Amino acid sequence: MTPRQDRIDLARYYITKARDRYEDGLVLKNMDRYESAANRLYYALFHTANAVLALKDAASNRHRGVKTLFDMHFIKTGLLDKKYSKLYNIVLEVREDSDYEEFYIIDKAEVDSNFVQVKGFIDYADTFIADVASGRIKLGD
Repeated sequence: MTPRQDRIDLARYYITKARDRYEDGLVLKNMDRYESAANRLYYALFHTANAVLALKDAASNRHRGVKTLFDMHFIKTGLLDKKYSKLYNIVLEVREDSDYEEFYIIDKAEVDSNFVQVKGFIDYADTFIADVASGRIKLGD
């Protein structure tokens, strides 16, 4: 297996984890456990960002590190739309507030909207990975 193939396999692994965390979040949301759902949704986004970072051999297990690397390798270079960076910021803030702030009241409509957007990003990242694997997108690595 080539180093490039290893990166693609790792990216696909992260997408699988992202989809699992997303599905976990949906179960929690459907049980009206929105704070826990927001937590799982963040992890779905975290793993999706790591999936594309794996293509550049830059995946990380540190939360702020993933965000920084994601912006550096994919947003600032124009490989991905800035809306994904903004989404990351929003979902991270909701997760941190719901996990750590006392008396935080979660905005259920915002979480519902975030679920739609994160699902879109997971699907987009999955297609992006397939395009890199097939050679339709060149990352210049």
